[in-house]
Amino acid sequence: MGSYSSSGQAYATRADLAASIAAVALAHPSTGTAAQDAQLLRASEFADSYLRSQYTLPLVRWGSDLVNAVCDVAAYRLVCLRGFNPETDGLYLDNYNMASKWLRDIGSGTVTPDVIDSSPTTVNPGDHAAAASPSAASPAPFNA
Repeated sequence: MGSYSSSGQAYATRADLAASIAAVALAHPSTGTAAQDAQLLRASEFADSYLRSQYTLPLVRWGSDLVNAVCDVAAYRLVCLRGFNPETDGLYLDNYNMASKWLRDIGSGTVTPDVIDSSPTTVNPGDHAAAASPSAASPAPFNA
C-alpha cells in the first residue's frame, strides 16, 4: 500500500471545526488533533477537486462559506472514525451532503464561492490598476 502525501492547504482550522461539531465527538480517542488536522486537509483537498475546474489553485483567500463546507465534510468523516450512529449523527450526514452538493455546484459553475484564486488576472485588494497620465481641462485659458 502506498503512502499518502499532500501538498495542499487546509481551508479551515481546528477552532473552525470545534464550532461545527459536538465537543464530545472531538473528545473521542480516534478524533484527536492529528485526526482533526488530517480530516481538515482531506476535506480541503476534496473541495479543491471541485474548485480547480473554476479557479486557479492555490486559493489566495476564501470566505466562511468554504470554511463551513470543509468543516462539515471533516466533521462527518471524524464522526465516522469514532463510529457513526444513525440515531444521533444524522445532522452530520445531512451537513456533509449539503456541503458536497454545494461543492458540486461550484464545479459546475452554478455557485460562486467567496474566493480569490491565484490567477494572474485576479486583482487583489491593495493592488492598483495602471493609471492613465494625468490630464486637466479648464474652460478658460490659464495665464501665469
